[in-house]
Formats: sequence, C-alpha cells, structure tokens
Amino acid sequence: MHRPLRIPTKDEVEKARDVTKQSKLFPHMETMEQVYARETVLLSEFPPQVSAPLQVLKIGDLRVSAIPAKVFVESLDSAIVP
Repeated sequence: MHRPLRIPTKDEVEKARDVTKQSKLFPHMETMEQVYARETVLLSEFPPQVSAPLQVLKIGDLRVSAIPAKVFVESLDSAIVP
C-alpha cells in the first residue's frame, strides 16, 4: 500500500533549521522543540509517498487489520492515575 506523506513547506524547513542550530550540543538536540525541528528537516528529505504493508487477519466474520508502526502517539502523563 502506498501512502502519501505530509512534507513540510520550505518555510517550515527553514525555521526548523534555525531552531536546530540553537542546540549547544549540535547535532544532538537539547529540547523537544529542537528534536521536532530536526525531524521536520529529516522529513523534508523523504519521498512524497512511502510503501507500507497492510496486514489483515480474517477469523470467521471477524477481520483485524494492522500496519507496522505507531500511527498515533500522544502523551497523557497528567491523565495517568497511579
């Protein structure tokens, strides 16, 4: 299955490069903003589409599908109750 990627604009990449240069430990990033900026720059070098296998398992009338990656990741540290 071919999936399109959201490629950052030239303006977003330029701003991201400026943010990554602020790291005193360059090429290592110190803050989450710098890490996100580095990933923005790297993503700008990706092709417009990538291929990913889609897995489907059928058991009777039940169908389960999966893709190889974490599609959505969200931090809910404040919502976690010990």
